[in-house]
Amino acid sequence: MNRFILFLAFLVVVTIVFFVLSYFEFRKDHSFIDSDPQHEQGKIVRTMYLSGKIDGCYRWWIDLKFTLFDLWFSLKGYQVYNPARISKETDYIDAMFICIENMKKCDYVYFMPDWWLSDDARLEFCEAAKTGKKLLNMGYKVRAIYEILTPDPDA
Repeated sequence: MNRFILFLAFLVVVTIVFFVLSYFEFRKDHSFIDSDPQHEQGKIVRTMYLSGKIDGCYRWWIDLKFTLFDLWFSLKGYQVYNPARISKETDYIDAMFICIENMKKCDYVYFMPDWWLSDDARLEFCEAAKTGKKLLNMGYKVRAIYEILTPDPDA
């Protein structure tokens, strides 16, 4: 019983640390989103797509991490598309088509820290980069590659 309680406490601490670190990573690199004057006046509804590892994880962990980020961005005023809400009975290929189509409708794509571990999230990254979405929290190495490969619209 004591081991189980310690294990649960460990999971809670890891989840909190994961969320806090992701929050500071987001604030450090992408604070321009909060200072958008059109967003503050409520004229434009920003949409956010969440991308992260789903395959190979426990369902409770998927629900927990996606719900935390969904809640966070919803409180910040974004309309969030959460791919973890797709029915478990949906075929894998159909689910990916649904995710890609919904990602194309969003303004931003937020990549959770574990996104690079998932083949599906890497596919979403390629599709988002190809369609010119604003990509958030990719990690420094991937961001450098993305900036090299993406032409600068101001140049």
